[in-house]
Amino acid sequence: MMIVSVMGASEGENTNIGLYRNEGSGWDDPVIINGPASSFDPTMLQADDGTIFCFYYEGCCDDQKFRKSSDDGKTWGQQIDVNSNNDIGFSEQNNAKRHPNGDWFAMESTKNPTSAGTANAGDAIYVAAPVDQLENSSSWERHVIRSGWSTGDFLVVNPSETINGRYKNLRAILRCDFNCENQNSFAYSSDAGQTWDYGYDIPFSNIPACNDCHVGSLEGVHALGETTRSSVSLDLDGGPLLGWHVIVTAAKTAYCAAIDACSASAPVPQKYQRGSIAVLISNTGNHDDFSEVFLVRETGTGPENCDPGMIRSSDGLLHLTFTGRDAPSIRYVVFDPAVLVGATSAKSPARTQRKRSANVPVMLSIGNDRVRLPGMKNNVPLAVALYNYSGREVYRLQVENGRLEADGAIPRGTYIAKIISAEQMHSSRKIVLQ
Repeated sequence: MMIVSVMGASEGENTNIGLYRNEGSGWDDPVIINGPASSFDPTMLQADDGTIFCFYYEGCCDDQKFRKSSDDGKTWGQQIDVNSNNDIGFSEQNNAKRHPNGDWFAMESTKNPTSAGTANAGDAIYVAAPVDQLENSSSWERHVIRSGWSTGDFLVVNPSETINGRYKNLRAILRCDFNCENQNSFAYSSDAGQTWDYGYDIPFSNIPACNDCHVGSLEGVHALGETTRSSVSLDLDGGPLLGWHVIVTAAKTAYCAAIDACSASAPVPQKYQRGSIAVLISNTGNHDDFSEVFLVRETGTGPENCDPGMIRSSDGLLHLTFTGRDAPSIRYVVFDPAVLVGATSAKSPARTQRKRSANVPVMLSIGNDRVRLPGMKNNVPLAVALYNYSGREVYRLQVENGRLEADGAIPRGTYIAKIISAEQMHSSRKIVLQ
């Protein structure tokens, strides 16, 4: 595993871009990719031939560069300018993703907004780079997502629906202007990123006002912060988590000012800080269907927890990194998305009932290709349809004389399943296969 980070005592001033590698025995000393210089926002991606690209900025947000490595990040080539129009780069702050046809797509921002009256964030841009064209910026497609907003990341909804080999339905999670008090905003595209419908916020309750005199107390986290966020759509190739989406973002934390500001006649001053990393999930990808699963907070090393990045490894686990101002190190967390889904389903009965049948579950056990059900006769043929948590059928099994037959391997996991048999009393029930 490899991560890249800005390295320096002060953000963007005389900093390095460093790469850290973990081959199973801990994190190695960093390889310096670039610097010292005024460096920002490094991201990585790996082309089909194994070449690793690292995109970053020298100077803030309008002078993107990249370097390449052909030996898994051990050494890096010369710095190359991204020579594009409108000062648009590629993959700012979050790693690029792949369409089914191999094309890359990423978020980027312009230096100046196209709409008058907007704040300093510029435009959030959808950028698509055709496969094998990462070095040819003139071939990149660019479509404005929302003017006056900045970069975030993408989610993929209904991955089986494509246009010319690209995911048809995308969600963009945008960052608001710096130091704003707004929540993150969603934008929707149903034509593979060509056009966008925007202005959808995650609905959170208001942050409560400070009502006592705790010194630096964390009163609650109820709205998302303005920092960059990272997102993952699970099991895009089909599996038990198909249809689930995970977002990590810096969450605004309300806290009270120092105790000497408190008095019986004066209200307690309230401040906001990016004090935690919030993890949210949804099984639709819609802005109004995300729920907060848990918070990651590290105290004592600085006032902020922010700038998260997230990837999913080949074993299905999610890997989260984040940092903060005045913090001496990068924080690294690993968690299992299946646990997130199970925990949320258990805590959200309304959503669970909407997505699942209310029938009593029956356990189906599979071992050595043998299938057993309560009261099942060995000579009874039946079929079992497996569904993901979004209610979409993903596999169909045939059972003859208690023996399982399936077209191809079925990933281990938790599914919702329906038994199809005219001779079984279980035909109208749902079962859980583990």
